Amino acid sequence: MKKLLILTDWYEPAYKAGGPVRSCVNLAEAMKDRFEVYVLTGDRDFGDKTPFSNVKLDSWTEQKAGSKVFYLSLSKQKSREIRKVIHELEPDVLYLNSMYSLSFTILPLLLHRFGRISGKLVLAPRGMLQAGALQFKSLKKRVFLFLMRMLGMGKRIHWHATDQQEKKDIQAIFPGATSISLIANLPRQEQGVFERINKEAGSLKVIFISRISKKKNLEFLLQALSLVKASVRLEIAGPIESEPYWQKCQKRIDSLPTNIQTNYVGAVKQEYVLHILKKNHIFVLPTHGENFGHGIFESLLAGRPVIISPFTPWQDLDESNAGKLCRLEDPRQLATHIEHYAQMDVETYTQRAKAAWNYAHSYLENENQAEAYEQMFR
Repeated sequence: MKKLLILTDWYEPAYKAGGPVRSCVNLAEAMKDRFEVYVLTGDRDFGDKTPFSNVKLDSWTEQKAGSKVFYLSLSKQKSREIRKVIHELEPDVLYLNSMYSLSFTILPLLLHRFGRISGKLVLAPRGMLQAGALQFKSLKKRVFLFLMRMLGMGKRIHWHATDQQEKKDIQAIFPGATSISLIANLPRQEQGVFERINKEAGSLKVIFISRISKKKNLEFLLQALSLVKASVRLEIAGPIESEPYWQKCQKRIDSLPTNIQTNYVGAVKQEYVLHILKKNHIFVLPTHGENFGHGIFESLLAGRPVIISPFTPWQDLDESNAGKLCRLEDPRQLATHIEHYAQMDVETYTQRAKAAWNYAHSYLENENQAEAYEQMFR
């Protein structure tokens, strides 16, 4: 059986990074009967200053999903140590789950380019080549991408695009890239029964689950809520990635009218995500770019409609009554969508909630990505 090595900054028990963790866990679970699955990852959660206290560091440990994980100490996340781990393992395939990670993308790319490690190289940009993502820390990103082109990396890598737009982004930045697999992300596979929630016309419970950063655009949601007349309770869940940005959001929160209530609950562990989604009526994420958006899909999976920006793969929500798309030029459209859901009575809302549940159910039934991933790794 061939060996598949997944390289990623964060892996379970990490949860604060959200989608990247879920993508890797779902991938390892899906591939465990097709490959020997190994994961090389960091020793701490997103934003933490100390390593995990409940995992063994710097050696391979067996996971319940059937994969083996190597939690590399921060002090050892250097070229020599990474090469040693990969060289001893001798994987057939290296799957890089990021675009700009120094330890788990850039160093392995350089080691591979100069013949220090071998194996098929598969790189997943994870939406980081989108125009909306490139506008943040743009100089560093563009310098790195320029160096990649100078080293001819675009032709040496097998690229994993999760939608047509990402494939176009790869081809635009790396014109020589010809080896590209187009396969959607692997979402959570379990879906429970549809659960109703009480709803009064004129009121709404809104949930925002994501990192608190400019890219995820919480401030835009707060601007929109300042224009809403209905009674709204906003629950904010996610780690604070940017303290200055969070301070800007807090100023917005302090100036909201009295009909808008907010509650920040911090980062939420993966096992509680569906529970917190089901307590609310709608999920809102006016993001500047997602290559999948696990939080979006999990809201649909829970039977909760979503309001999102156009910069995600989920473009057909309106025709399925599963949610709404909103432009980011003006918060008034988002405010109108929120008001629309707020004014629904319980029966109308329940129809929309069941439509969201059905949308996710159909997606799981119709997608057969595991076989496509296996072919990509062969």
